[in-house]
Amino acid sequence: MTSEEKEKAWMPPTNDVNEGALGALCLYLRKNPNTTMHQYNALMMFKFNNTAAFVHDVFEKEDHAYVCQLACNMDSHHLETQYKAALVAHKDKQVIERQEKTMQKTWQKDEEEARLAGLNCVTDVEEVTTNLTIVKLKDQLEIYRRLVDGVPLKSHLRTKAEMIEALKNAIRKYQAHSEVLGTADMTVIDEAE
Repeated sequence: MTSEEKEKAWMPPTNDVNEGALGALCLYLRKNPNTTMHQYNALMMFKFNNTAAFVHDVFEKEDHAYVCQLACNMDSHHLETQYKAALVAHKDKQVIERQEKTMQKTWQKDEEEARLAGLNCVTDVEEVTTNLTIVKLKDQLEIYRRLVDGVPLKSHLRTKAEMIEALKNAIRKYQAHSEVLGTADMTVIDEAE
């Protein structure tokens, strides 16, 4: 690029101008928390546009009265109150939507739990064959996912053969876990006698 093109394309590396204005707003609102955005914007324009000198040099009494009347009309429309009411209504709407989503998820989870509870659990490795449909395999894997650890996620099981092998492993783990618990219970009963 030529030096002229570089000069035309130059931009400041930071956003200090906007950050300075935002920082000034934060400081002003900290000292004057009841100031509306309309009042703050008017005050800043008045300061930065050198409006005071213009008003002092040009304005007549009628002009002052007209500006005061315009300001009074703007204040009578309660723009800031309407703006704040709209913000509150939007926040309330967001809260209601989040609550509805949470209730919907809870309801769907309860429905799924009830559906899985109504299914017959396959307890024998020999019953797991290629005759089982993918839907039944997924249901059985979901049941065993709640019973034992280490059952792969659905996204990791892409083929029917992988699902069958994972279900067989889950059944074996469950049976081994049940046997350990069963012998532990027997031992406790023997010691008590």
